[in-house]
Amino acid sequence: MIRFLLFFLSVLPITGYSQRPDSPQSNGSTILGSISGVLLDSLTREPIDYASVGIIDALSGKIINGGISDERGEFHVSELPVGTYTIQISFIGYRIKTLENIQLSLKKPDVNLTKIILTPESKLLDEIKVVGEAALVEFKPDKIVYNAERDVTSAGGDASDVLRKVPMLTVDFDGNVSLRGSENVKILINGRPSGMFSSNVAEALKMMPADQIKSVEVITAPSAKYDGEGTAGIINIITRKKNIEGLAGSVDITAGTRSNRANGNLNYGRGRLGLNFSGGGNYNPSQDGTTTFLRNDTGNGSLNKLTQEGTSSSSRLGFRMTAAAEYNINAFNSLNSSINFRGWNSDNDNQVQSTYNTANTLIDSYIRTVDGSNGRGGLDWDLDYKHSFPKKDKEWTVSVEVDKDQNKSDYQYKEQFDFPDQLLTMESNLNNGDNLEITAQSDYVHPFNEYITLETGIKGSLKNLKSDFQYNVFDPDITLWKTDPERTDVFHYDQNVYAGYGNTTIKLGKKITFIGGLRLELTELNGKFEIFQNPFRNQYSNLLPSITLSKKTGQYNQLKISYNQRIQRPNQRYINPFIEYNDNRDISFGNPTLSPEVVHQIEIGSTIFLKGNMINTSVFVRKTENLIENILTINDLGISESTYYNFGQRSSLGLNVFGSLNIGSGLSLRGGFDVNTWQEDGSLGGEALSNTGYDYNGRINITWSISESLKMEGFTFFRSPTFTVQGKTPNWSMMSFGVKKELFKKRVAIGINITEPFRENQIFEKELEGIDFYQYSRTLRPVRSFGLSMSYRFGKIDFKDRTGKKNNEPLEENSGGGYIQN
Repeated sequence: MIRFLLFFLSVLPITGYSQRPDSPQSNGSTILGSISGVLLDSLTREPIDYASVGIIDALSGKIINGGISDERGEFHVSELPVGTYTIQISFIGYRIKTLENIQLSLKKPDVNLTKIILTPESKLLDEIKVVGEAALVEFKPDKIVYNAERDVTSAGGDASDVLRKVPMLTVDFDGNVSLRGSENVKILINGRPSGMFSSNVAEALKMMPADQIKSVEVITAPSAKYDGEGTAGIINIITRKKNIEGLAGSVDITAGTRSNRANGNLNYGRGRLGLNFSGGGNYNPSQDGTTTFLRNDTGNGSLNKLTQEGTSSSSRLGFRMTAAAEYNINAFNSLNSSINFRGWNSDNDNQVQSTYNTANTLIDSYIRTVDGSNGRGGLDWDLDYKHSFPKKDKEWTVSVEVDKDQNKSDYQYKEQFDFPDQLLTMESNLNNGDNLEITAQSDYVHPFNEYITLETGIKGSLKNLKSDFQYNVFDPDITLWKTDPERTDVFHYDQNVYAGYGNTTIKLGKKITFIGGLRLELTELNGKFEIFQNPFRNQYSNLLPSITLSKKTGQYNQLKISYNQRIQRPNQRYINPFIEYNDNRDISFGNPTLSPEVVHQIEIGSTIFLKGNMINTSVFVRKTENLIENILTINDLGISESTYYNFGQRSSLGLNVFGSLNIGSGLSLRGGFDVNTWQEDGSLGGEALSNTGYDYNGRINITWSISESLKMEGFTFFRSPTFTVQGKTPNWSMMSFGVKKELFKKRVAIGINITEPFRENQIFEKELEGIDFYQYSRTLRPVRSFGLSMSYRFGKIDFKDRTGKKNNEPLEENSGGGYIQN
């Protein structure tokens, strides 16, 4: 901890310094005024909501303040010093409206401009109008943005339902996320890591209601300012947040056959203070499935055969609560803080009939009953300070975050043997885990001019993991549980990461943009067992370059090429040595000695727009060193052991295509596919391992905007089997439909969602094969679901950006939600 504080404090003065903020033409007065008005369409006279309103100082030409029009077309920008201003109003598909010589005086500090008419841009009207109706996806030079809040079919679902719709992402039935065929992604919440993803990503996504997600950003070639982790890329989930003046809130309820949710949200804004409170819970009732398992091996020199037939059921209950506050000290300084509480618990029961044969001789025959539960709870708190300079886009930020998680698993096993000389055995498997992570960082952005911008920063992260695992066996002679000392211990693991970066953006004229950077990360690892000792220590550093060159080839078209190097440190599940006894002949555990993966990637992409239609294509080449994979081996007792190893390298070549077609009459079609070819080579224990193959997936989404308040959507996707060096994982497909109707001036919305209406169950098949074994499993799970959702919005609010200086962002704002190229 001392080294971390010294590191942070010693370089803090380098990345941030303050300047005396210059007050925009205040005429020596402290009187503050306001400008308001109503925006209307010149053809329909309908109000225009979500248009950007910028207030510009007439003398200096700097942006002083800004705001956004509400659903009535009204805007109100306050806290303006008396003086002379120019107002610039912009909205996609309309000509920019400029109003000059707007004067606020001591005698009349408030000006109401009443009705302001915006004229559609005639040259682009046909293209932009269709694009605005299409909504959902934006393509930017450094990322893809999926506007989830405009998706109908995700209502009432969770974050995994949203991610399934995002270009380049695939999410399997269990909620595991992959990007371009790789699960090594870094998931952020509002641009920052969260401990909720440190162990089980699938369970963490189930805790986030889809209704609270504003958008999802996919960054395949992250710049140096991002953490080096996530070899496939970064997924940034942006939650809904509104800067308002007044009190407003919402209630969302979903009831269904497979998922039930209730969420509430309350926002309050007054002057420079904004508060937000949200919370909710979810319950997934018990779902029943069946399993079939077969394994043939020669682990002990004889032909062994293990067969299992069984049933399983599981249910889940979770909650999430958040409180956030923001306070703008003045036009140049602001504070933001939030605290989040989360938790979930799942109950899992299964019963399996097992038989084990050696050389055609029956050795074991028994019924195994498992009664278990998994739980996880935690909190994270963060505090951000931001100093904005008078110069546009120049800023310094300091952030601190504390993340704590606790998890517990408790499983009890009973084995009733068919042989009379074998007694009933009872065992229990316990694991209590604690995870604490403290992060601090400082970032500085310095635009030298409108063409060159420098970003630099430092970051330190301290992570401590504790895993207390215990195995108990019931002794029928004394009718007591006894601890097995050979399978009981406490594991401690520390991971400290120190990082610094520099990143430069250079605009070469109006069409070409160069982004180049370098990031240095130093990692320290320490681990030990309390009983068995065997401590270990490791330290390594990584220098991670990133380069992106993009060119606008038309008004909305773009060509991009990039190279970056990234790493993937093993996550908590990979390193935790806790032994999970799935069966007395099937165990799995983590490997705390794993090294990080190192990835080199080159990507070429293009985006083309034509009359409101769009196609985005990218090709990438990726090489992964120190590849981490789950490897299964058979020991001399015929027991399968599954753990993680660094065993070799993987080379991949991939193609991603995504496009949209606006059919007309409110109909739009979106879809895409991804194809990846790959080859793995390596060795383990002197045994050469290799495999080669390809995988693919595709998705189609159709939207029909029947009217302004009624919308229907359908979605389907398919993912082929994916392969590892030992075998393949199941293919997976899904189909869903949704209808949404808005009532009472959009304050009430009712929706119906149907998943898999044409089939009740889906079969998942998995195969693994090694030199001395072949393993096959078949799982049947229910997939059909029906759900009814309702949301209610209340409160009277005015949208407002409360920073004082208010807006360092460009005036252009994508309010139409369409396929927009920035």
